[in-house]
Amino acid sequence: MKILLVNDHGLTAGGAECIILSLRDELRRRGADATAQKSIRPQSP
Repeated sequence: MKILLVNDHGLTAGGAECIILSLRDELRRRGADATAQKSIRPQSP
């Protein structure tokens, strides 16, 4: 199974980022093809 986890921030600075990475690792351990990506937002002028 392929799973894509997307978050707004790519740094492991907060709870949501840590949960995404932990979830990715656990899904991989269980045999899934899991990838975590950050979304890219354009800088406001």
